[in-house]
Amino acid sequence: MPIVDSLRRLAAKKNATPPQLSFAWLLAEKSFIVPIPGTRNIDHLNENLGAINIQLTPGDLREIDTAFSTIESKPYFGRAYRTSSYSLVASSSVISTTSLRISV
Repeated sequence: MPIVDSLRRLAAKKNATPPQLSFAWLLAEKSFIVPIPGTRNIDHLNENLGAINIQLTPGDLREIDTAFSTIESKPYFGRAYRTSSYSLVASSSVISTTSLRISV
């Protein structure tokens, strides 16, 4: 998957793990975004906290945005609906088609 490969390469350049890079990206996006990592494993928590030591440059952020721009998005209705049912559900006035699911 190209997006995963891109994130792994950038994480390696930053001497970080992909989860750390993901949290660092969220922290760099907007000052009001506060990622809340969920884990029951103290090692994973410590790994996630390492994101605060990662400094992403404007070039890094552009690289991430470019990688994400290649992802095809599809309407998402949750697990209850199959792709084959999309046309039926999309025509319903009850369900919004603005929710997006990222397919990788």
